[in-house]
Amino acid sequence: MRNGQVEKHRLQQIGNVDLDLCVELGRKVLSAEEARAMKAGDLIPLSKLAGETVDVIINGRPFADGEIVVSGDRMTVRLTRMRETSDG
Repeated sequence: MRNGQVEKHRLQQIGNVDLDLCVELGRKVLSAEEARAMKAGDLIPLSKLAGETVDVIINGRPFADGEIVVSGDRMTVRLTRMRETSDG
Protein backbone atom coordinates (compact mmCIF):
# COMPACT_ATOMS: atom_id res chain seq x y z
CA MET A 1 0.00 0.00 0.00
CA ARG A 2 1.23 3.52 -0.80
CA ASN A 3 1.61 5.90 2.15
CA GLY A 4 -1.52 7.85 1.16
CA GLN A 5 -3.52 4.62 1.13
CA VAL A 6 -2.07 3.63 4.51
CA GLU A 7 -3.13 7.00 5.97
CA LYS A 8 -6.64 6.65 4.52
CA HIS A 9 -6.88 3.14 5.98
CA ARG A 10 -5.77 4.46 9.39
CA LEU A 11 -8.43 7.17 9.30
CA GLN A 12 -11.11 4.62 8.41
CA GLN A 13 -10.12 2.54 11.43
CA ILE A 14 -10.55 5.33 14.00
CA GLY A 15 -14.20 5.98 13.15
CA ASN A 16 -16.06 8.79 14.91
CA VAL A 17 -13.14 10.53 16.64
CA ASP A 18 -13.21 14.34 16.54
CA LEU A 19 -10.20 15.91 14.83
CA ASP A 20 -9.09 19.55 14.79
CA LEU A 21 -8.86 20.63 11.12
CA CYS A 22 -7.22 23.96 10.32
CA VAL A 23 -6.68 25.68 6.96
CA GLU A 24 -4.22 28.54 7.06
CA LEU A 25 -5.38 31.31 4.72
CA GLY A 26 -2.57 33.69 5.56
CA ARG A 27 -0.62 35.41 8.29
CA LYS A 28 -0.20 39.00 9.29
CA VAL A 29 2.20 40.42 11.85
CA LEU A 30 0.66 43.17 13.99
CA SER A 31 2.09 45.26 16.75
CA ALA A 32 0.29 45.18 20.09
CA GLU A 33 -0.82 48.75 19.40
CA GLU A 34 -2.34 47.78 16.04
CA ALA A 35 -4.13 44.81 17.61
CA ARG A 36 -5.57 46.97 20.42
CA ALA A 37 -6.82 49.50 17.85
CA MET A 38 -8.80 46.85 15.92
CA LYS A 39 -12.57 46.90 16.10
CA ALA A 40 -15.49 44.93 14.71
CA GLY A 41 -15.83 45.53 10.98
CA ASP A 42 -12.10 46.06 10.36
CA LEU A 43 -10.63 44.06 7.48
CA ILE A 44 -7.39 42.11 7.80
CA PRO A 45 -5.67 41.58 4.44
CA LEU A 46 -4.34 38.04 4.00
CA SER A 47 -1.43 36.85 1.90
CA LYS A 48 -3.33 34.14 -0.01
CA LEU A 49 -5.58 34.63 -3.03
CA ALA A 50 -8.29 32.41 -4.49
CA GLY A 51 -6.62 29.56 -6.39
CA GLU A 52 -3.45 29.56 -4.29
CA THR A 53 -2.16 26.56 -2.36
CA VAL A 54 -2.95 26.40 1.36
CA ASP A 55 -1.87 24.01 4.11
CA VAL A 56 -4.53 21.70 5.53
CA ILE A 57 -3.55 20.70 9.05
CA ILE A 58 -5.16 18.06 11.27
CA ASN A 59 -4.34 18.02 14.98
CA GLY A 60 -1.35 20.28 14.38
CA ARG A 61 0.21 18.09 11.68
CA PRO A 62 0.33 18.73 7.91
CA PHE A 63 -2.30 16.51 6.28
CA ALA A 64 -2.83 17.82 2.75
CA ASP A 65 -2.35 20.70 0.33
CA GLY A 66 -5.45 22.50 -0.76
CA GLU A 67 -6.59 25.20 -3.12
CA ILE A 68 -8.86 28.09 -2.15
CA VAL A 69 -12.05 27.95 -4.20
CA VAL A 70 -14.79 30.60 -4.07
CA SER A 71 -18.23 29.09 -4.63
CA GLY A 72 -21.00 31.68 -4.59
CA ASP A 73 -20.59 33.58 -1.33
CA ARG A 74 -18.58 30.80 0.34
CA MET A 75 -14.86 30.14 0.48
CA THR A 76 -13.98 26.46 0.34
CA VAL A 77 -10.82 24.38 0.04
CA ARG A 78 -10.30 21.68 -2.58
CA LEU A 79 -7.77 19.04 -1.49
CA THR A 80 -5.10 18.79 -4.19
CA ARG A 81 -2.43 16.56 -2.62
CA MET A 82 -2.39 14.31 0.41
CA ARG A 83 0.80 14.73 2.44
CA GLU A 84 3.09 11.83 3.19
CA THR A 85 3.41 11.14 6.90
CA SER A 86 6.61 10.19 8.65
CA ASP A 87 4.77 7.91 11.09
CA GLY A 88 5.33 4.15 10.56
